Amino acid sequence: MKLDERKVRYIVRARERGESCRDIALHLSVSRRRVEQLCALYKDNGEVSSLKRGGRRSIPISDDERRTVFAAYGRYRSTPSTSRG
Repeated sequence: MKLDERKVRYIVRARERGESCRDIALHLSVSRRRVEQLCALYKDNGEVSSLKRGGRRSIPISDDERRTVFAAYGRYRSTPSTSRG
């Protein structure tokens, strides 16, 4: 399950109420370690962590690279056989 700001606040409040990291993690379908990390960040900073957009940065490809990929795809793609036997 993807964590949003609301769920992170829930994690912090639940920990302050004394719920275990394991129970919180099971409830939100995240790892116990992630719950521990978010609570530790809150303890250090005193504020709920702002979540950053994850994933790899996209790098735009040039028109030349695009043409090369399409040419290779056209040359090496598998064609479906017409007979099944």
